[in-house]
Amino acid sequence: MSVQVSYKKQFTFFFMLFCILLIIIEIYLQVIPVNYDCKFTSHTIFDKFSQTEKNLMCKEYSTIIYDQSTPIKLLNPQQGEYVNINSDGFRGASLDFKSDSYKIFILGGSTLFGHVSSSDETTIPALLEKKFQVLKLDIKIINAGIPYSTTIDERYYIEHHILDYDPDLIIMYDGWNDIWHINETKSNVSYEELSLNNAVLNNQQHTKSILYKISREVFYLFESINYKTGLGVTHILHDILEPNILGNTSNSPNYNLEISNENLLKFENNMITNWSEVCKLGELNGFQTVNIIQPILGTSNKNLNIDDPLESNYLKNIDMEQISSASSCDNIVDLRDVFNGINEEQIYFDKGHMSDLGNEIIAEKLFELISPMLLEK
Repeated sequence: MSVQVSYKKQFTFFFMLFCILLIIIEIYLQVIPVNYDCKFTSHTIFDKFSQTEKNLMCKEYSTIIYDQSTPIKLLNPQQGEYVNINSDGFRGASLDFKSDSYKIFILGGSTLFGHVSSSDETTIPALLEKKFQVLKLDIKIINAGIPYSTTIDERYYIEHHILDYDPDLIIMYDGWNDIWHINETKSNVSYEELSLNNAVLNNQQHTKSILYKISREVFYLFESINYKTGLGVTHILHDILEPNILGNTSNSPNYNLEISNENLLKFENNMITNWSEVCKLGELNGFQTVNIIQPILGTSNKNLNIDDPLESNYLKNIDMEQISSASSCDNIVDLRDVFNGINEEQIYFDKGHMSDLGNEIIAEKLFELISPMLLEK
């Protein structure tokens, strides 16, 4: 009997010791400075910034938090020197509309959101709004970009969030993410099924692996409560059990994406379907639409070689005639070659994210495209 009591006491003692140890580790991880490692800070296009400025920029881009409880990832509010997300979940200052302001919402992934623009004011939407301010027109342009979003995410975002703001024009800036996430759940299910899932399930690899599903759910649970000890342990276990399915998608392989006619057809059909449904929403709700096929590294006048991103092969091989004829949209614009003749070392710091100069060139092109539409009004 005494032996059994002793075992219980020992178990209780070691359990309490273990809990105290976890608390100490968590407090330490929450308090100590975190060293954020961003590859972009070493690129020459950021040479004008001091190391302190680059470290702060790196931290702000690395600590963006998402709400994963809805079918798509939504941005949580954030304030900083370089990255600000307002209470409505859009990048930039708080919304300030007059009743008769002309409202343009631009949707896309991280390239549209501005990862990593040097400020909120050097993203594509902000630079475009400045061009209309010169004309003294009351046009508000909202950066509704969300990193990792695809056309089906944007379709949901428009229908369930953007419509509440009574938009006059919606621009969708797409291509790269629809390719990059081609093997995830959201690219392989119907819109109705996506609407029933949460963002964790929709943004995971399209697989039946129980281990995968459980580990993703645990990871995002720990992420949502900022439990650093749990995140670290989850990463360690996952590296042992099933590598490369947790964590930041932008730093992980895109699930062994290969060039295939099947993937190209899926990519084209996804864009056609989702763009078409948004254009139909526009007809029903009184807003215009413009759909942009974006540039990435390798889509301009540069011969592809072994170092070129795989995704550019898809963008270069899409059938523009098929997309235009099969969709319900009138304004489909091809910007894949917008950087022809420009030194790409000044534009990209990775496969598709652009410098402020790249954002400026895109903003100028968008201004040329949509200003005639708006001036008519």
